[in-house]
Amino acid sequence: MKKEYMYLAGGVATTLIAQRIMNPPITKMEATSFVENWLDVVCKHDPQAISSLYASDGVLVGTIAEEILITRNKIRTYFDMFVTKEPCGEYNTKNVIILHDVAIVNGTYTFDLLNDEGTVEPVKARYTFVLKRVDGKLRIATHHSSAQPTP
Repeated sequence: MKKEYMYLAGGVATTLIAQRIMNPPITKMEATSFVENWLDVVCKHDPQAISSLYASDGVLVGTIAEEILITRNKIRTYFDMFVTKEPCGEYNTKNVIILHDVAIVNGTYTFDLLNDEGTVEPVKARYTFVLKRVDGKLRIATHHSSAQPTP
């Protein structure tokens, strides 16, 4: 009986070690670099490239979305619309919290968006990204962005 428990414990330990190797802890530098890359990709106006940064079961509460979008395919439809506004922006503030295999990055950013009149208008927003590793790569599990309230 003790031998069976040893095999079981050994199997569990091996599984945990394998998971740790396949999904190492996310670092602050890695999370920061990922969200900076996200903004660079958004500025290129390619909805496919943008949506590929989200997990297949990702969630997006977009800055100008009318509903919560769940799954990469629905997120792609949002960015199909969003890129028509020729978005590009910059981070104003950024805070990173690491919870081993999850990173939370939040702060504020300002996007320049083409409005209905054809002029560029700055839109200040606050954001939260929840990042997780999927098949060894960081992906966005959840992204919430909302316009900054006016004082």
